[in-house]
Amino acid sequence: MPPDGLRGTPEFGVFFSGLDDDCELYRRIRAALEAIKADMFVGDKIEKKKWAKVYVTKYGIRNLFRMETGKESRLIYTIIAETDKKIVVVLEFFSSHKEYERRFGYS
Repeated sequence: MPPDGLRGTPEFGVFFSGLDDDCELYRRIRAALEAIKADMFVGDKIEKKKWAKVYVTKYGIRNLFRMETGKESRLIYTIIAETDKKIVVVLEFFSSHKEYERRFGYS
């Protein structure tokens, strides 16, 4: 099911817009975003008990998804409802599994 819209947090926007269009990382993230545009449920749903608290306090999330964009990199997003529309908001990108583990308190 495609979302009605796709956007990123200001922090993600700064990060993504700073990437060179020709770099491998940009292409992998772009491919992930295109997959999300085609089906907003393409990522793995993260159990509520495993959510990083910063996402709850800062963004008030009610769901959380993870999408692998490479061997160790992850894209984190949520789906929000705005009136009668479903919008995907990309919250954060992790270039290494170590960063991801640190954010979620696994290490």
